[in-house]
Amino acid sequence: MDIDIDCRGLACSRPVIKTRDRLSEGSGAFTVLVDDEAARDNVSRFARNAGCSVEVTDTPEGFVVRVTPDEKAAETAEAAPVTCQAPAGNKVIFIGADEVGRGDRELGTTLAKAFLYACTENEDRPRRMVFMNSGVRLVTENDETVAHVTRLEEEGVEVVVCGTCLDFYGLKDNLRVGRVSNMYEIQSILIGAGHLVSV
Repeated sequence: MDIDIDCRGLACSRPVIKTRDRLSEGSGAFTVLVDDEAARDNVSRFARNAGCSVEVTDTPEGFVVRVTPDEKAAETAEAAPVTCQAPAGNKVIFIGADEVGRGDRELGTTLAKAFLYACTENEDRPRRMVFMNSGVRLVTENDETVAHVTRLEEEGVEVVVCGTCLDFYGLKDNLRVGRVSNMYEIQSILIGAGHLVSV
């Protein structure tokens, strides 16, 4: 298979930028060769958002992304933002409270529920979710958030819960999803995260 753009070894966001530049030329279908899943997904996502059809082939050399633009792709690509998502295996979401932000308590708990629901709807999954302090209530007391986190766990997300926090709130016997961990492991998880999101 002929390759038009060889992006092997290029860090984000270079493969996406090269794809955008080629689309802006308006020169018809082309292929992009990348060597990791994150680049494959980033290039594919950008091209689809620009109005292109995308076909991906896994080869010994890497992933070949064939991009077929529609008639407005060149114009759309110029305005489309260049974004990258880190590989799912490097992502950790840290939840240190049972509410999001500072302010009204009711609003904060509503936002926490909405955030966890949004996680279930987003295909871009983290590798792990870590629950500490009052965040442990989201995997013990709240039926709605327990359901969301259970779905994520069933789909491969590792759920890690602080044992000290469960003890403090008297919730150790109420854990409904995830596994109990300690500060040594949690510190190692957070330090080793390629992409850490704190909620």
